[in-house]
Amino acid sequence: MNWEWYIPAIAGIVNVCYGVVMHILGPTSSIRRRGLEHIYDTLIAFIIFSIFLIFFENLQYFIHVLARSLGLDTRYIDGKSTIDVLDSASKYFLDSFNNVKNMLTTLYIVCMTLNIVPYTVPAAYYLSQSTQYLQWMAHWALINLYMYYVLSKIGVNCIAISGIGFGLLVPRQTRSIGALLTALSIVLPAQVEMIYLWEVNNEVHIVLPHSINISNALKIARDIALGGYEIAKALQEQNIIMDIASAISGVLIFTITKIIDETGHYLKI
Repeated sequence: MNWEWYIPAIAGIVNVCYGVVMHILGPTSSIRRRGLEHIYDTLIAFIIFSIFLIFFENLQYFIHVLARSLGLDTRYIDGKSTIDVLDSASKYFLDSFNNVKNMLTTLYIVCMTLNIVPYTVPAAYYLSQSTQYLQWMAHWALINLYMYYVLSKIGVNCIAISGIGFGLLVPRQTRSIGALLTALSIVLPAQVEMIYLWEVNNEVHIVLPHSINISNALKIARDIALGGYEIAKALQEQNIIMDIASAISGVLIFTITKIIDETGHYLKI
């Protein structure tokens, strides 16, 4: 059993033991009744956690159905577990981040070098001004790519996060936080997987290859020298898709959080 499974197990045992102790050793009838309610609350929280587990275990099926409905090829995730896909996604996003960062760094170094020699100052000015669109898209991409790298790392630990949420669902004072953590555990893995699938299907990595050789380096250099519009266009499309996915995920997280929270109110958790 992986270490993250110990978190929901410990959370459940602690909450049940706390309720049992209150019910058996409580000095007043109201405290004993609260102990019994605490055990009941733990049972409801466990049901919510079980729903998450069912969704997580069948996530690849849901991703396949959604991806195919959007016309995406799922061969990149076939036969892989959710954790394996998230690991691949985290490496992909980090490599993409480093590629964009290296491209910008090289561009700025070239501009600074050309500025040193008086005869090449016009060339430096041209290169700096003609690539403004590319620079804007690249800075935007750096934020999105690193954000999705972090999200993929969080998604790998979603069982542990949902376990913490399970424990926090029981006390009324922390129910909203527990609902939020549970919602994050449901939405983030699916969000990261869908963006990863879109990226590899649309071959964004080919515009800025993860493996640089003389051939593609010259192609990139030529494109940047002409203003970098091909690279900038691909990065802009990527940025828009990522931002739309993030907005939709934010709405889903808020909605699921409210549903879990309101369910707690309705069931008197």
